[in-house]
Amino acid sequence: MKKLLYLVAIFVTLVVAVASCKKDKDKKYGLIITAQVENGKEYNERIKRVEALTTFGESLAYSTYNGGFSLTLPKMVDDEFLMSFRSGNGLEFSDPNVKGTGLIFLGSSSTSEEFGSNYVGGFIFAKIEDVSVKGTEENFTASMTMVGEEYIYVDRPVTMSASIREIYGNTSYSETYSVSLNKGWNKVYLRVKEETIESPTSSMSSIEITAAKKRVSGMKWYFEDDLYNYAMPSTAVPMKKALKNIPKMPFFKRLSAVND
Repeated sequence: MKKLLYLVAIFVTLVVAVASCKKDKDKKYGLIITAQVENGKEYNERIKRVEALTTFGESLAYSTYNGGFSLTLPKMVDDEFLMSFRSGNGLEFSDPNVKGTGLIFLGSSSTSEEFGSNYVGGFIFAKIEDVSVKGTEENFTASMTMVGEEYIYVDRPVTMSASIREIYGNTSYSETYSVSLNKGWNKVYLRVKEETIESPTSSMSSIEITAAKKRVSGMKWYFEDDLYNYAMPSTAVPMKKALKNIPKMPFFKRLSAVND
């Protein structure tokens, strides 16, 4: 069964084009997320409940699971669930007083409403556009391009921009973008390009994050056993060895780092 890598929805910052979420006529509700998970019924025995968690790990919405889920997010998020987005670590915010949160979707094997109850993995909405693997398990070049979707809430209009170039061991990492966010919920689309070159004596990788203009066709919801680790398609099994040490930094994790 094919699995996707994330987020880089999950290890990434908001690299992307943003589309404002459609406003609900009911003032209480802001966004309904309906997901039919790829091969979703295979997880019915493992997953009983799905939660949408904020940057601080607070549950904003939950749903039962049966091959998929439907979550209704509040139109207005209470200030206690938001964090200050301060400039730093290569990120710049046009309004220094802006607060907001990202979202992560976790599946639980329990129907309990207690926070942190038996999480078994998470969900991402993404599409792998291209995968190429050449060579042997010991000598290969592998590349992949993925588009993913994230959700972010802000308490006021703000522009977030980044010009980031960093080195993590043998991995080069770059982000360049400028994103305008509207007050309330925003959908964020990002494109991630990766390349890994490995031999018995060396290993080099690069990650480049750029803006995706809009949601691309063919995106699907996938379940990941470990939301913080890559899980490549079966055709790219050799890449797992080279990618296992690449930092995983979801959007909400990076914002936490900025605010430490």
